[in-house]
Amino acid sequence: MLTGQRQVLIADEEHGGTPFGGFSITDSRGTGVGWYVTVSATRFANQTRPGEYLASNSLTMPRLKVDSIDSSSTVPDTLGTAATIDNGGAGVVVATCAERGQGMGTYRFTSADGAPWELVVRSEDYAGVYVATVTITVTTLAL
Repeated sequence: MLTGQRQVLIADEEHGGTPFGGFSITDSRGTGVGWYVTVSATRFANQTRPGEYLASNSLTMPRLKVDSIDSSSTVPDTLGTAATIDNGGAGVVVATCAERGQGMGTYRFTSADGAPWELVVRSEDYAGVYVATVTITVTTLAL
């Protein structure tokens, strides 16, 4: 609920939100060529007042952890830190499997230590329903 004061909204059950359920990546190519994961988000657009947006850099995703579900190779060797993902750029690299033979199989990504996503709402933001799109991109490395 907007109060006219700057707020940080937290997506977890304790704060009345929905916790991040995570996502999975499966590399079944059998090539042993690595990949990396990028996450980005659009700015939050007010659906009630068209033309109104939350400020860029309002949405922060937590650092991720990764578990092997069904894999014969090691988990990603590099995991990014918590980062704002609605920054208008190409996204934030959140995981990399750069070593030959890494990343084959299925991996589950979730919040490290159950950390929530956070959204900053400024005191000058209008009330309404805001919508943004989060995009997760997996890019393969060159052979």
